[in-house]
Amino acid sequence: MGFGNLLRISNKMLRRNLLVELMDRWSCRKQAFVLLPGEIKMTLKDVALILGLRVLGEPVVLKEDTPFIKLESEYGAALWNRRISVASIEDRLVSLGEADNEDFIRSFLLYTFGIFLFPNANGKVDSRYLYFLNDLDKVSSFAWGAAVLEDMVYWLNKRKETNAQCLGGCLIFLQVWSYEHIDLARPLLSVFTFPRVCRWGNIKSSLREGFSLMFQELNINQVVWELKITSEESKIDIIQEISRRPESGNHISSRYESEHMVVERRSESDMELVDETCEGISKQSRASIVSIDSAKSRDQSHHEEKKEQEKSSCVAQVTSTIILSSDEEDILDSTDHGREDSNNILKKNAELINKIKYLKKQLLVYSNVHEQNAELRKEVEELRKENLHLRSAHSAALCFEERLQRLVIDDSLHTNTEEQTTVLNQITFLSFMQHSFSSFF
Repeated sequence: MGFGNLLRISNKMLRRNLLVELMDRWSCRKQAFVLLPGEIKMTLKDVALILGLRVLGEPVVLKEDTPFIKLESEYGAALWNRRISVASIEDRLVSLGEADNEDFIRSFLLYTFGIFLFPNANGKVDSRYLYFLNDLDKVSSFAWGAAVLEDMVYWLNKRKETNAQCLGGCLIFLQVWSYEHIDLARPLLSVFTFPRVCRWGNIKSSLREGFSLMFQELNINQVVWELKITSEESKIDIIQEISRRPESGNHISSRYESEHMVVERRSESDMELVDETCEGISKQSRASIVSIDSAKSRDQSHHEEKKEQEKSSCVAQVTSTIILSSDEEDILDSTDHGREDSNNILKKNAELINKIKYLKKQLLVYSNVHEQNAELRKEVEELRKENLHLRSAHSAALCFEERLQRLVIDDSLHTNTEEQTTVLNQITFLSFMQHSFSSFF
């Protein structure tokens, strides 16, 4: 099916500091790495030689109007959300057990896309790839290598334009591409084998400052501008295709200009949860990528034996193709930390917003209380004035009562009964008023 060469890939370690320095030198406008000696572009020939994937053939184009097929719903995708988590595909493979059928092959290829060839920042696979896997007999006719290159260019552009902390794309390809083209911090070169990703060993990471200095001092003799095809490689079908069409070795056009090999993407939904993203990428960073490629020309017994061997090899490599050393800080682990930092910032911002809302409410309450306080002060002032007026009236009443009592005592002998009654009534009234005033105050 065209993916058998990936089974040969042994354990690989990603060198974060090297990759970061290389990606910092990417130019979106020139679609190339701008080094001190000059500009250098990734080509279709590079992909074919490094990964052993076909770069010529039917284009892999994920369009918005790609038909939604039944297979997608079987994998849990929906028309409004054409995404499948890598974790669910892994569970599907486990549930298949010893089954050796089209479902196993299709699931494993989709798993390969999600964790090695087309990984992204959310730990999910675009379900539209199933459209190309619907008929397994036609899978080998597609230019998967060209799609990998275009996907890598897309992520390099996104990182540069948006300063994205989460990176996708086939980073193993990018790292080996650096080994092939730039004589800088290369590991040991093993015996020649195909694809070229298999011939480079592992090496512990260096400090980023060391890589930065190496790039700054890079000279023209350390750069291989174009990879040369060896005599052994020239015998391989996918390399022969490139040899027959030399122009195909040129760099791939940008995702905005390409008409045949562009891989269209919908923007990621703002409703996707950060926790789901972190869970997906953590599984993605330590997975392996392998596929199934059987030879149909052999007799039936040998065919069955080979399929069993390939399946066993796939299972053995699922968790070991890409190994991340503790010394080098894997680049995908760094995206986890970056995501955690972003998560913490979002939480702090949310807390700050809540505090601001609370303070606004408190300020509004304070404003209302201030207005009510002013009204109460006016009422108190009016009551004070009324109180003074009542006190004055009370004092006048007391004086008038005393005066009348004196008059009654002095003139009691000279006053007739009727007059005495009138005076007594007045005194009684004044006493009642005095009692009322006293009870009021």
